[in-house]
Amino acid sequence: KKFFGYLHQTGCQRAKDQQLQYLDRQHLDCTQTMGKAFIERFRLTYKGCSGADMQYEETCISPAQWVECASEGGKCKCPQGVVRFGDKSRYAPSKEVAESIDCNVNV
Repeated sequence: KKFFGYLHQTGCQRAKDQQLQYLDRQHLDCTQTMGKAFIERFRLTYKGCSGADMQYEETCISPAQWVECASEGGKCKCPQGVVRFGDKSRYAPSKEVAESIDCNVNV
């Protein structure tokens, strides 16, 4: 089965020379872009930060396969599903849908 993935960063926080055993206090989250995704791996990195700040970079994966549900201005019927609005290069965070949702930039 093919998996789809993306990188997510938590944001820079003071980490150098700090006690970092409390991973549960970090915001590792793979649900914002692809719906129900999973953390494949994560690492603490200086990338994108300065000074004593570091951030977690996580690789999120999902077995979901995105299909076009409706054109812009239409209505997507996707009971109990997850949808996202975008243009094949940029997407808004995914949303859970009870029955249907309008397909537009306000989603």
